[in-house]
Amino acid sequence: MSKFDTTEIRALIDRRHSQITIEKWMRDNIFDMDIAEKFGREVVEVSHRAEFVLGALFLHVEEHQGGRGLEGGKSELARRLEIPRQTAQRYEQAFLGLRRLEEKMPSAGQVLEIEPSKLALIESSPEPDSIMEDTVSRLDRGEVPSYREIEAQVTEQRLQRQREILDSEPSTKYRPEPLQYTNVWEFIKTEYDFDDKHSFGNAFPEVLEHILYYFTEPGDCIVDPMAGMGFSKGICNQYHRNCLMYDIEPRSEDITYNDMTEGLPEEAKGCDLIYLDPPYFNIRVKDAYNGEVEDFYEFIKRIAEVSYDTVKLGGKVAFMMMDKTIEEYQCLTAECYRIFREVGFACIMRVSSPYPEHIVTTGFGVNYARTEKKLVGRDRVIYIFQKDSE
Repeated sequence: MSKFDTTEIRALIDRRHSQITIEKWMRDNIFDMDIAEKFGREVVEVSHRAEFVLGALFLHVEEHQGGRGLEGGKSELARRLEIPRQTAQRYEQAFLGLRRLEEKMPSAGQVLEIEPSKLALIESSPEPDSIMEDTVSRLDRGEVPSYREIEAQVTEQRLQRQREILDSEPSTKYRPEPLQYTNVWEFIKTEYDFDDKHSFGNAFPEVLEHILYYFTEPGDCIVDPMAGMGFSKGICNQYHRNCLMYDIEPRSEDITYNDMTEGLPEEAKGCDLIYLDPPYFNIRVKDAYNGEVEDFYEFIKRIAEVSYDTVKLGGKVAFMMMDKTIEEYQCLTAECYRIFREVGFACIMRVSSPYPEHIVTTGFGVNYARTEKKLVGRDRVIYIFQKDSE
């Protein structure tokens, strides 16, 4: 087969076929790696939002790699299609989620209400069946759950699983899974709400998990002065760390109002680690700095000084930042590093935690890079600073 029928590909992508039909189509048409590669490339050409079909393709070559012509399975296909491993995994999860949903809800019209990213998230949860049952129940009532609502359910399941581990094996020092072993921390995230200007730039919970694991001990006091949605306390509880949360706009009763530029409360003095995820100059609340990078640096200098006055001798500060790449490039990470060093901190580790490629190259990122011929930033730097002297 030299070229696949575009109409048929479009029908597969638009989900006018059930997952059973898609799987049968794969068995009938994809029988060696060259054909799988050709089909995958043509699917991408027809639509960049073909997660279900690509997920079915990766599963097909993996399940049949023992047969003649499909040696190497999904790893080989991902290499040929130049698709990152984590993205390929997300496609698989989306298709597996579709399979699970159709088993519980045969109505195609209702199934179409669920985006691939939501199904991939459900499939990644410890107990996907329970979340899927709730999703089906809501669809039956004419409600479409948002990504954030599903994410909250998945997060609660994961935290509950951690609680069960700690309760059953109290002597076990829980660690993140999967644990990152190098100073490059990469995590899967299926979607961000690009309609919310405050959402892109938020740290993944896994980042704090790894900071706690590598740079703190049970019983330590963790201070989050820019707590945002307040997820840090739940994670600290699971790792047997104490947590104090503050923010200028408290969003829960666990968060106390405080403006860090004016200092931190007395109860925070002598803490073991301060977790700093400040607003990024080019992404989040730029208006707070009057659009001037000099004002931003003054803000960073102030929070560095407050951190130095607050954390105990030998205590640490985990500071996250991204460079400014939209419009004019500015290496914010290097300048922030200089500011913290001048205040008196030593840097004991630099970690790179890039956003998954599919987040940055969705929509605006792709268009900006193509039209402006400028690289879009996705690398988030985490500096671990330590107070070595009074």
